[in-house]
Amino acid sequence: MGKFLKLISAGLLAASLLTACASTGPVVKKRLFWPPPPDDPKIEWLATYYNDADLRGGSSLMRDLVGEQSELGFISPLFIGGNSEDKLVVSDPGQNAFVVLDLNKKTFDVLGSSVMAGSTAKPTGVAFDGKGLIYAGDDRSCKVYVVNNENKVLQVLDLSADVKSVGAFAIDKMRGHLIVPDANSHKIAIFSLEGKLLNSFGKKGGQDGEFNYPVGAALDSQGNIYISDSFNARVQIFSPEGVFMSKFGMRGDAVGDFGIIKGLALDSDDHIYVVDARYSRMQVFSSKGEVLISIGAPYSQTQGETVVAGGFLLPQGIYIDAHDRIYVADMGNRRLQVFQYMNERELKKYHLDKDPGGGGKTPAK
Repeated sequence: MGKFLKLISAGLLAASLLTACASTGPVVKKRLFWPPPPDDPKIEWLATYYNDADLRGGSSLMRDLVGEQSELGFISPLFIGGNSEDKLVVSDPGQNAFVVLDLNKKTFDVLGSSVMAGSTAKPTGVAFDGKGLIYAGDDRSCKVYVVNNENKVLQVLDLSADVKSVGAFAIDKMRGHLIVPDANSHKIAIFSLEGKLLNSFGKKGGQDGEFNYPVGAALDSQGNIYISDSFNARVQIFSPEGVFMSKFGMRGDAVGDFGIIKGLALDSDDHIYVVDARYSRMQVFSSKGEVLISIGAPYSQTQGETVVAGGFLLPQGIYIDAHDRIYVADMGNRRLQVFQYMNERELKKYHLDKDPGGGGKTPAK
């Protein structure tokens, strides 16, 4: 069960909701945790990003007064990839582009510059390899663009001979494998990082090892492959070679059930995070498939309404970085939401903040 010690069904906690005017950047009034105190927190909400102005901070009123305008934001953020240097890449089909966020430099940019502009018809999966190169997929052409840190396209991998679609793929950095969910063919294809097909498995169906529109792929610390089998409403787990190991999940609206699942990711303790677009929530499971916590509820954010932390509208992709920060593409609300898994390090800091004298509780292990 890891550091999650009990099941918590946490929707939007009315006593702890953070609200702000929709036209402003995130305003932190107090720290927001799931579950709320006095229980030890498991997840903390950190921030929301709509556009480049949110990265720079300040209210929209102040930006208007000084003449600073937002130049780039999200229209329909889909899937997310990142590296250990606080760089994120988000596919955005609404503007046929991949948006690059540098959290250190506080900048937005477009991936691939003029080479990719107009070339990608349906931006989809994105991931970084072990050398820091960015792999960005186009679902319609079944091509994957390889881009370096200087925003130069080094190579274009044409996978169209082997797959009919490209989902939220994952990169096995240890083995040098590109793991591509092919929803239209109801299978998973494994390529080398040069685009050579190495293996494929699965067919349409509901039995073990079969799929019904697989959308996302993720890896645990051992390189095992996790697939969001969307229309079968389950997660399937395979060895690095594609051998079926286990599964969990079923269709339903109870905590732990799935509606239409999209992206998935794992934290440093191999907890499994699954995003559900139908029920607008993020659920966390143990490595055995036991539901640990559920965060979110349907929330439509439009101009003039409040912004609710932890509320989603058609969430899609999810990425967890080396610091266990959790990034969720909240597509319908045109934003990214950022959370923090309260791992042992973060939990220790939390208790020190609460009791600087050191008399607080010892973090749970």
